[in-house]
Amino acid sequence: MVSQHPNSFKTRRTLNTYGLDAEGYACKISKDNKELYISCWGCDKVLIFDTERRTVSGEIPVGDNPNDLCLTRNGRRLFVANANDNSVSVIDLLFAVGPAAAAHCRPIAADTIAGTG
Repeated sequence: MVSQHPNSFKTRRTLNTYGLDAEGYACKISKDNKELYISCWGCDKVLIFDTERRTVSGEIPVGDNPNDLCLTRNGRRLFVANANDNSVSVIDLLFAVGPAAAAHCRPIAADTIAGTG
């Protein structure tokens, strides 16, 4: 993952690079700009990057090959599309970090979302 300071857009320089466990796919910034959610395609997780400390502060297991992310307007839930198992993981971000994180992530089959399941 590459971090860029606002001034780096003028100089067109990369200021920092952070390694990931596998291929990153998409990112969404939290409403308060303090966390960056990264779908990690190759590790079946969403990584939580602390933008102030500039470190990965947590990870949430999701379905197989997570790709696109959608954050609710109020910032409470994160929806993760999982390509290989045709599901969406719904994450309650109030409980997203720590040992209880997996209990607050529910994979939902695509046919359930479409109303056919």
